[in-house]
Amino acid sequence: MNPRAKALVEALLDVRTIDGGNLGRPGYRGPFTQRQIAEWSGVSVGAVNDLAVARDDPNHPAHARVASLREAAGMLRSDEAPRSPRYQVVDARTVRGPDGQDHDVLEAIATLPWVRQRCPQMPHEYVHRKKADPLAWAVLETMVKPVNPASYRAYFRGYQSPNRYWEAPDGLRYWSTGFMLNRCEPDSVDALRRVDQGAKAIKDWDGPRFAPNHSDVYERDSKGRWWPTAAALAGGYAACTSCKWTHTT
Repeated sequence: MNPRAKALVEALLDVRTIDGGNLGRPGYRGPFTQRQIAEWSGVSVGAVNDLAVARDDPNHPAHARVASLREAAGMLRSDEAPRSPRYQVVDARTVRGPDGQDHDVLEAIATLPWVRQRCPQMPHEYVHRKKADPLAWAVLETMVKPVNPASYRAYFRGYQSPNRYWEAPDGLRYWSTGFMLNRCEPDSVDALRRVDQGAKAIKDWDGPRFAPNHSDVYERDSKGRWWPTAAALAGGYAACTSCKWTHTT
């Protein structure tokens, strides 16, 4: 991607964040979809997705830019969830708030309104920040950030940027993506590749990034986009709308 196109994508992603959208199509109904940003910028949807996922890094410069823009526009909300860096991890079940009060992580998890994402390739549950209790959100968000020494960075399938994960005492794996917190059964997908164990992105991934490598469920069209094969569809395979719209290259 040339520098000019990248700068345009980053600017549009800033606007999308201010507009209140998350990385996935199901939680965002505004005009700045990843597909639309790709069309405006003249790049692939996959390239836009890579830049969007990179923003999961809490040190990404986009966070400071967006905060400055929102403050200048008078858009900071009094009910906004407190930022995780103000919270401290005491142990695997306890987070201490800025007021010195301890909070049970599993109790916070239980209060969040989890939604089932029935993706056939990566079944999981998610909760959107706008739908969550601010305190419960902040407590769990703390556990999936670098402030938690038990969290780790790892690559999932064909994605080119690592995400941060936490294996919780309830046996589930948690991670964040944009304005969502997510969880899944660790054995419901193939193993993560940990950065601290030397893992790197797999450049020649054979298939959509969200699907297993060398999957026979998808095939590539003349424009480089991945779609379910006729045989897979005839066999009852039904890809979710989110993947059809956001995970193409």
